[in-house]
Amino acid sequence: MALDAHSFTHDALAMAWTRIWLPIPPKWLNSYLNSLRARKKVKSMGQHDLIDYYIKARTNKLSRVIKFIDMHTGNYLQIFWYGHWKPIDHDLKEFIYSCLKKKRDKFESEEFNIEFLSRLLNEFKGGKVFKRKCKEKGVPFTEVEKDWIMDTTDFTRCVFLWHIATDLVYYDDLDKHQIGAVGKFGKIGKSLSDYMMYLVLARPLMLPLGFSEAANRDTYKEAEVFFHNEMKEKWSIARKQFTSGLLAFNPEASSFYHGIKHENFSEMFNGCIFGKKLQSLVTVHRWDHEEKWEFISEVWMEMLTYAAGYCSWKQHAEQLRRGGELLTLVSLLMAHFGLSTQIRRSEKAENAESISSFLDGEPFPNF
Repeated sequence: MALDAHSFTHDALAMAWTRIWLPIPPKWLNSYLNSLRARKKVKSMGQHDLIDYYIKARTNKLSRVIKFIDMHTGNYLQIFWYGHWKPIDHDLKEFIYSCLKKKRDKFESEEFNIEFLSRLLNEFKGGKVFKRKCKEKGVPFTEVEKDWIMDTTDFTRCVFLWHIATDLVYYDDLDKHQIGAVGKFGKIGKSLSDYMMYLVLARPLMLPLGFSEAANRDTYKEAEVFFHNEMKEKWSIARKQFTSGLLAFNPEASSFYHGIKHENFSEMFNGCIFGKKLQSLVTVHRWDHEEKWEFISEVWMEMLTYAAGYCSWKQHAEQLRRGGELLTLVSLLMAHFGLSTQIRRSEKAENAESISSFLDGEPFPNF
């Protein structure tokens, strides 16, 4: 409602009739309108951390009230009260531009083959990114291929799974190695993970059709298995108890899950499995933390690209009325590079700085 009111105020003040009849000095009005336009540029991105929400809801004295309200309001408190916004920083912009530039180069190397483009934009499970990383490190992919195959084709459930895994890795690295182990790619991966979860919960119409409400309900229900009665302490202690319990849990060894196939596990428990696999890249396969987080960031970039390519321009236009989304900016940059199946493509992309004004006036990095 606030964003709609903001949009109405801007449009009303911008009308010529308003300028004539309002007893406001023209210089002041023009200055105010310019400030409104500046605010309408997409400078920030929504964030939602599932584990952070679980712990805050659990440690809150009104946790039962919170869940009761969420059950009857479509998780309103979870989405809007426990979510937050953060600036789109330079490192993230540079990373997005670099990844899309590489896709453009691949597309060009295939002589702009449309079938190749469709395959290029349809990668979101992480397996192909891992295969590419293994090739870069000279490791045979066939040795570990089965560990990174995801049977589900539900994009929403993939987001839940990878979000939980990313959260577990992020908090485990913070607990064991402090912030230094996370580094630039850790911040990028965490930001994209929380942004995609925000889209799933708050902007589901911008994403491929999925079962976001069911996945959200199921993951919270199974997260309760790891809630301890003593989790009424401060957030940091409760969070460490929760994440360490998840990483230590082995659903395959549990009597309850004995004989159940991986694809029948929930996103919560598959997220635990993937989180441990990600940590094993360092402990077993001798990757360093930066390589691990670069891999995680690229997986999230694949998901962001897939979602941007799927979302209709009608939905993008609808969100512009509410202030705009990072997803829309990514879609525009993809279209600029010819990485879109929804609009007519041009084989020659001009300098990407021509659309830099969408990102707060900062030019995209010049590669």
